[in-house]
Amino acid sequence: MSRKHYVEVARLIANEVESINPAIESTRALTAERVARGLADLFAADNPRFDRQRFYFAAALDENGRF
Repeated sequence: MSRKHYVEVARLIANEVESINPAIESTRALTAERVARGLADLFAADNPRFDRQRFYFAAALDENGRF
């Protein structure tokens, strides 16, 4: 995969994360976190130069992939 693919995936996750109301949708927030962290693991295995924290920030999550 290329950088543009990583960016597009992060954008899709960010759109989902930004639409979550944490007061009533905690399950949805946890799912977004798990998907983002799982994809980050996959991308890092595919590309040793993959920047996990940059991906998380682009996905509207914190540096650990948390909501």
